[in-house]
Amino acid sequence: MSAVSDILNRKGSKALTQILIFLVSFVLALLVGGVLLLLQGHDNVFSVYYYLLIQPFTTWNGFVKVLTQTTPLIFAGLSVAIAFKDMDITLGEYLPRVDATYDNMKYHKDYKEERYTDYSRSYWAVGLNVSWDVFTGGSTTFSYLGDKKRVEALQKDYEDAMSGAKTDVIRSLLDIKAAKDLISVSRKGVEAAKESYDMANKRYMTHTGTITDLLDAQLKLTQAETDASQALMEYHSARSKFFYYIGRENISLE
Repeated sequence: MSAVSDILNRKGSKALTQILIFLVSFVLALLVGGVLLLLQGHDNVFSVYYYLLIQPFTTWNGFVKVLTQTTPLIFAGLSVAIAFKDMDITLGEYLPRVDATYDNMKYHKDYKEERYTDYSRSYWAVGLNVSWDVFTGGSTTFSYLGDKKRVEALQKDYEDAMSGAKTDVIRSLLDIKAAKDLISVSRKGVEAAKESYDMANKRYMTHTGTITDLLDAQLKLTQAETDASQALMEYHSARSKFFYYIGRENISLE
């Protein structure tokens, strides 16, 4: 009993250690991600984590979108696990094969004549067959190498899918930051173009400027406003991509 309790205690401590490692890694990932978000100009980090970790699982639409985005990753992980199992089964062909058999038969005879007595018999048999293929022409080795290559390919596809998902989220966050900076610059450009247009208009009204100067200033103002609208469009596009990649509807469209 003491040996069994020791084994259970070791398994329990191992499971507790794995849980603690997971929790510490999760907290560190949140802290590092928060620092990166602050460096990129996101003031409210908690709202980002709320929409990323809580909101998708508290609404039906969010849950469906999360399931849609994660289903390919889940199946990719399952395919890798199944491929590992197939490789283990192939490795088992190197080991001896043991077949156990059991047979049970009952026989009963009823006689109609009274001078004979009824009787019954019961037979059983147990067998154990052991076989070991010493040489198979290398088929087991080739099968194992083929399964190993398939496992490596599936694992590479799974890692690429995970990396792609992470890259999409990071790229969308960077695009949001770049679009915010572009909006700030374009707004300053609009203000400068408005001042230039006002000055050109005043010069034209006081007959110290030409109509060409006024039209040129108006053209620059229109171009600056177009650039500002383009920057705003890129910002909302980046936001839409971010919410799509994290499996949530765009809150600005709700």
